[in-house]
Parts: sequence; structure tokens; C-alpha cells
Amino acid sequence: MAIIDNLISYWKMDGNGLDAHNGNDATVIGASVDNVNKKLGTASYSFDGTSDTFDLNYQTVDVRTEGTLAFWVRTGVNVNNAEVYVNTGGGSFKMWENKLGDGLFTSEIHDGAVKRVEELVAHSDNTWYYLVVTWDSTNLEFWKNGVSQGTIGCGAINPAFDDFDIIFGGESASSQWYTGNIDEIGLWSRKIEDSEVASLYNSGNGLAYPFVVVPRHGFVNFQDPGIV
Repeated sequence: MAIIDNLISYWKMDGNGLDAHNGNDATVIGASVDNVNKKLGTASYSFDGTSDTFDLNYQTVDVRTEGTLAFWVRTGVNVNNAEVYVNTGGGSFKMWENKLGDGLFTSEIHDGAVKRVEELVAHSDNTWYYLVVTWDSTNLEFWKNGVSQGTIGCGAINPAFDDFDIIFGGESASSQWYTGNIDEIGLWSRKIEDSEVASLYNSGNGLAYPFVVVPRHGFVNFQDPGIV
């Protein structure tokens, strides 16, 4: 299976909200284009902690029973209870920064009860990290820089509404805004494999859409799992 299989959307965040894969463009409010602090491509988006959002909008594919969300993140200030992302369907799927006062990223899912997985070692501000969350109706798993931070048993995501909309930066209902940069967001309708997480992290170099690996000698390696 190739990394691109079952990819719903991919936002490069190179100065706009365009979906490079499927035309499901994001809505950007307040967040500013940052051409200096970027991980891949030409830019990232910077969030100043005061209502900046990058809204992925309502998805045409239901990911409440299985999916993957992956992105690069660079925190600016470690803020208590900051929402890196949250869904608008009752806040049942989100990533916190410093939710429990320990300075850690926390991946959270609601399946009728709150289920959480925290990063193993606290992240540092002004440093890029690759975060991946995979889930199905059995387990939630959280990855940082290609390393699993842990799993927890869970059922399907249980939002308050039928639509499932993910917003990066926070939402006005909670006003728990994120401060820092985000780059290269990918959303899949399946749990990607461990090897695919490693390929996307790519030893810290990253692997952007369309996930084609070109070795130093200049020939595309069609055996690589990142090849379309």
C-alpha cells in the first residue's frame, strides 16, 4: 500500500489554504503566512494565540471510525490548555498543549468517555515536531517524530453533530488558543502503517505530498512505500 492510498486531503500551507490533493480547501482566519519559520515548502502558518484558525471544513468522508491526522508543529509559547486542533462536533477529537499542567502534547478522543495519550518527553518551543494521530474503533495511537508515544483502547469518535470539522488553532467556544506554527497537514480515512509514519517523518527531513522519494542519484525509487 502506498502512503497516498485513502488520503482525503493534504494542505501544504504554502501561503494559502488550498488542498493539494482533493480540492477541499481550508478557511484561514487570522493566522499569518510565515516564510521564515517553515518546515517544508515555501511557508507555514503562524498562530498568535488570539483566535487565529485554519479550518479544514466539513469532510466528505466520515473519519469517526478510522483515520489518521498528521502535521508538523512548532510551538511558540507553552500555554496552559491550548488547543492545537479541535473538532467542532462537541470537541470530541483534539490535541492539547499543556492540558494537564505538565507541558506535554496530549492527544484526546471521546467515545462516550475521555481517552488520552500524552507525549513521553516534553517538547521544546521553537523546534519542529512531526505529530501523527491514528485511530479506529479499537485504539487511539499518538506518534511524535516517528516514535509511538502510546496507545489507548477506544471506540468510534462520538461528536455531538453528524458533521466532522477539524480546526487548527482552537475555536471560539472554548477560547483556548494555540501559539506557534503549523505546516503540512494530511488527513487519511485509514490508519496508516508504522512504516508509513517513519517514511513521512523521514529522519526529521519530512516527506511532503505527493510523497515521492527521489534518491541522490536522481532516479525515483518505485519500491519505496511513499511512491504513488
